[in-house]
Amino acid sequence: MSKWINFLLQYCKENKTGKCPACGKTNVEVQEHSNGNRKSLTFLCKDCKASAHFDGFLENEKNATKNR
Repeated sequence: MSKWINFLLQYCKENKTGKCPACGKTNVEVQEHSNGNRKSLTFLCKDCKASAHFDGFLENEKNATKNR
């Protein structure tokens, strides 16, 4: 499991970044990439240059209501 998974979960839940899992500093940039129903996140520590990329998709609203 990626060292960044807790970072990802915190960002998705609270829209806040935490400490870099590599160096412990808080100077982390988040890049959100959206393309249709796909959304991905890239985290980059500006201090130690550690990074992680998570790729995913957004459920479209029609399917979201159908599955409820």
